[in-house]
Amino acid sequence: MKPVYIKRPKGTVLVVALLILVAGTVGMSSMTSLVSNRSRFVLDSEFAAQRRLSLRNSRALAKRYFMGQAIANTSTAKAISLSSDTSWGKIEIPTATSAFTSQQNFSLVNQFSPGGESGFTQDVTVTIKHPVPYSNPAAEFSLPYRVQLKSRSPILAGNLFIQHKPTKAVIEEVDVGGSIRVNGHAVFWTDNQLSDSDVGGFVADSYDFPGSIGVAMPTTGGATKISSNFPFFARTTGLESTATDASAVSDGSFNLIELGTTSPESANTLFYRMDQSSPTIVDGTFSTEFSLGAVSGAMVNDTGGGPQELEVTIDLDATAVSPVLIEDGVHHVKLLGYTDAGIGDSEPASFIIIRSTDLETIELVNSNYRRLVLGVQSDSPIAFISNTPLAIWRTILTVEQAPLYLNLGTSSLTIRGGIRTDARFVVNSGGSLIVNRELTPDSLELIDTREAWIEIYPPPPTP
Repeated sequence: MKPVYIKRPKGTVLVVALLILVAGTVGMSSMTSLVSNRSRFVLDSEFAAQRRLSLRNSRALAKRYFMGQAIANTSTAKAISLSSDTSWGKIEIPTATSAFTSQQNFSLVNQFSPGGESGFTQDVTVTIKHPVPYSNPAAEFSLPYRVQLKSRSPILAGNLFIQHKPTKAVIEEVDVGGSIRVNGHAVFWTDNQLSDSDVGGFVADSYDFPGSIGVAMPTTGGATKISSNFPFFARTTGLESTATDASAVSDGSFNLIELGTTSPESANTLFYRMDQSSPTIVDGTFSTEFSLGAVSGAMVNDTGGGPQELEVTIDLDATAVSPVLIEDGVHHVKLLGYTDAGIGDSEPASFIIIRSTDLETIELVNSNYRRLVLGVQSDSPIAFISNTPLAIWRTILTVEQAPLYLNLGTSSLTIRGGIRTDARFVVNSGGSLIVNRELTPDSLELIDTREAWIEIYPPPPTP
């Protein structure tokens, strides 16, 4: 038999070959495009990650800069680069002023702010710049951020008892003792563990420690509550000194009575705030009885049999009690309370600073329903005396360096306001101290010293 041949159309092999070639070309082109797009995606992702890091680092750097500089002082405009070649971006910071002198209320309310719903702010707009990728000529992204330098009295914000680190050599151990009940928050700035002997009969609603927790603190509800171990938020009470290269204080130490001078660097001290109001000044040069409005003085016998000592009496019930500054040479201070509870809020707040190295006693007479900011600075122990049963004193008390011993007998004293100290604070056996929050701060916000912190907000979305 002859072989059978199947006839096929001419060019079939060529067509198949061309199809294979086209498919391969398309596949190769697609693969090339895919690889190219993937490379571009990776490169864009790298720029995006760099930009996010730049923004985060810029915010952190701005926060650090303001905490160390402008929040406690004035600051000149400057640009700060995140790297030497600015490839990671830079921050442009305008001239800023101190947060501690601001009287502008919050324009943005952050419910997690340490100041809560109130306080003051100094707003600054910083500009974060970052290179635009692939731009020719070179260009930059420009993104504004609102930096709020916020400040508020920690006492009026709810920290009703604060024990700071001492700034000077301590006279006695820094601790608390006796029956002290704080109906609010307590802050202990200590790096050491607190033992039972360090807290005595102290109880509070809640506690903060920046270091390790050494004791389960009792609460006002009768149970024990481990103190918060959350990191303390970064804040400052001002500059550590008046030097031009001074840094902000953020370790829990404080100098709130006086910081060397009355310059703006000291704007967060009680003395600076009082000095703006021309206080009545009393010192040991008064050797005979005298009277200056609501302030009077007399020589009294020393209980130890020594020479007579100067006792100053301040009557808070007087119509006008100007700020009073008591200097060296005064041994005893007697405060006569404003006793009309119904109209206490209608009277302006009283402002008294006692910084006598000779001070031995402070006596509270009756109750006081007039708001009072009282600062005490001394280098020796002080007896704080109240013999009025169930006495109530509306007072923000700041004690610097001086160990304070509350001699209450068998009575109780309620302080409506709060206490700040960097020294020993003890209530005598048999007496009791209760600390409640001041519900009508008003002008106290402008008198009392503040804590300041930083909050940064992104720009509002474009409509």
